[in-house]
Amino acid sequence: MPSRTLRTLRVAAATAAGAMVLSACTTIHPGQAVVVGDDSLSRASLDDLSVSYCALNAVISEQQAAQSGVEAATTATAGADARRQAAQAFITGTVAERTATDVGVSVRESEYVLTEEQLGQIDDAFDDADTEGVRDLLEDDRRTQLLITAIGAEELDVELSAETTEDAQATGQKAVQEAIKAEDLSIDPRLGLSESDASQVGTSGSLSVAQSTLSQAAAVDLPSLQQCL
Repeated sequence: MPSRTLRTLRVAAATAAGAMVLSACTTIHPGQAVVVGDDSLSRASLDDLSVSYCALNAVISEQQAAQSGVEAATTATAGADARRQAAQAFITGTVAERTATDVGVSVRESEYVLTEEQLGQIDDAFDDADTEGVRDLLEDDRRTQLLITAIGAEELDVELSAETTEDAQATGQKAVQEAIKAEDLSIDPRLGLSESDASQVGTSGSLSVAQSTLSQAAAVDLPSLQQCL
C-alpha cells in the first residue's frame, strides 16, 4: 500500500494538474507569467515554483517505479508540465482565497502545516536544495484544498464530517471554478495554456528560447530533475 507521504504527493500533483480555469482576458503583462485580477505570478517566481514541481514529480515517479518494478522515465516535456502545474496551482489558490473571504470562511494554520514526521519524510525523499520548496508547495496545496472544502460546506450549510466532506469538496470546487470564470485572467501564451479554459494547447511551457537539438540530445545524460528543467 502506498505510504501516506506518497499519497499526499500524488494528490498535490494531481490537484495542480487538474485545476481548470477560464477567462476572457488576453492582455500580456510584461514580466508576469500569470495575472489573476490584481494578483500576479512573475516569471521568476513561476520558475522557482516549477523547480519544486519538477522535484515532486520526479520523486513520485521514482516511488511508483519502485513499487511497480518498472524503471522511472523522465519525459521530454517534464519541465513544461511542471510550469503548467505551477501556473494552475497559483490560479486556483488565489481564487480559492478570494472566494473564502467572500463567503466568510477560513482555515487555521495548524490544519495545513506539515508535522515533524512529515517534514522528516520530505527530508529523506528530496535533496536538501528541494526540501523547502516542496514543503511550501505541499502546505499551499493543502491550504487551498481545505479552503475549497470550507467554501463547499458553507454553501451547503453543513458541518464538516466524514459524511459531508466529499459533497463539500465537490461543491467548493464548483464554486471556485465558477469564480475563476468571472476573474480577469491572463496567462503568458508561452506556457502553452489556453486562456479560455487553461487546457494545454502547446508543448513548450518554456519562458525562454527553445533548446537546440544538441542540448536536447545531451539532456538524456542528465539526472531526472535537470532534464525536467
